[in-house]
Amino acid sequence: MFGSPVAFAIVLGIPIAWLALQASSPAAVAIGAVIAVSALAGFTKAETERIWLFLAPFVCLAAAPLVRRHRGLAAAPAVQALLYGALMDTVW
Repeated sequence: MFGSPVAFAIVLGIPIAWLALQASSPAAVAIGAVIAVSALAGFTKAETERIWLFLAPFVCLAAAPLVRRHRGLAAAPAVQALLYGALMDTVW
């Protein structure tokens, strides 16, 4: 049940997902409700990253008002991608 939202958060980038969780705007609440209902209903059991990809721009819009340092937010997903590549022993 929690695997799909966690996988989606990792694909989004943990800093962006964290900011979206902290947001309290109507857009953030709506996208949170869509993700929660989708996870609880079990709409997707595999490839959540690809299936829920259309939700990524909405999560970014929900997180945008809370962004204070643009360079730090741009660097954080890059560091996350490098760590993921190193820890998961990916080919690329």
